[in-house]
Amino acid sequence: MRWPKKREFMVYYYLSKKFQGEARTIHQLISEVKDTFNYNTKTAKNIVKRLIKLNYLVRIEGNNIIVRSCQEVLDDYLNDFISKRKTTRPQISPQQS
Repeated sequence: MRWPKKREFMVYYYLSKKFQGEARTIHQLISEVKDTFNYNTKTAKNIVKRLIKLNYLVRIEGNNIIVRSCQEVLDDYLNDFISKRKTTRPQISPQQS
């Protein structure tokens, strides 16, 4: 997982505070981002698409999307970090220390 850019994260955090756990259409989210942050339609659409790709926003049945909570997203990052650390860093046995 990669960390989002500051602009993406601020949009996600705003959407999370406003719509966390609620189903919205992709068009509603794009419109909300466009109106709140004063982005043009293309920029707002690209940010929402990137947030979906990063799994901050989750598609359900067609155009409906749920905004994941910050806790869920951070838990995923933590689990990913721990699993990568375990595979890339060798364990030191007690005899070697």
